[in-house]
Amino acid sequence: GDLIFWSSNGAQSGIYHVAMYLGGGQMIEAPTFGVPVRITGVYSWGSIMPYAVRL
Repeated sequence: GDLIFWSSNGAQSGIYHVAMYLGGGQMIEAPTFGVPVRITGVYSWGSIMPYAVRL
């Protein structure tokens, strides 16, 4: 599947979160340690937009 990356500085060095795109605006992610993996809509955090890479 396609991977979605969130970066704090727009570069590879700032990547802090990765999810897998499922299609239809949905992704699967492990939000943080101790929280179950979940399927959720693709989102942005404030002005930080995700980057996508096709595998």
